Amino acid sequence: PGSEAGSAPGCFAGPAPVAWPLLPPVVPVDQGVLLRRVYELEGDVAQLEDAGLRAAREAEELRRVVADLQQAKARPAADPEAQRAKEQVTFLSGLVTKFERKTMALHTEVEVEKQAAAAARAEAEEAARERRRAEELEAESREEAAARIHDLEAELTSATRTATAASDVRPALAAARAEAA
Repeated sequence: PGSEAGSAPGCFAGPAPVAWPLLPPVVPVDQGVLLRRVYELEGDVAQLEDAGLRAAREAEELRRVVADLQQAKARPAADPEAQRAKEQVTFLSGLVTKFERKTMALHTEVEVEKQAAAAARAEAEEAARERRRAEELEAESREEAAARIHDLEAELTSATRTATAASDVRPALAAARAEAA
């Protein structure tokens, strides 16, 4: 600080302020606040530089990996054993893919079957409940029919007794009429 031409030693020397038409020409600011902000910005710049260096190193590493892969890709064409191994890997990868698809299809089928079994179980339980209810209703109607038959038999017995009593009274009534006449 203070080393630029035209500045007094110990003063903060910076670029000439830009005159913005909407801002006041000079805004009094504490130099301590400005220095802290400068230090923060310098820290941000250092972090960004480090990030840039890391990115450059990663890019260089990736370039090396790509170059190695390109060389490896060019090599198997010259080596028939490597070419056969590559073909086997490709074939086996295809088999694994087919197996995975089939496995997923089977899992789906198992889920569908589980749902169908659960629905069938629910229907069977409902049918069993309906069958039990029908049996209960049938038993109730049998009991009601038996009770009604019992009542009718009792009425018939009572009517038979009345008829029998009336037939016993008829000869006496006929004798009484004959005497009265």
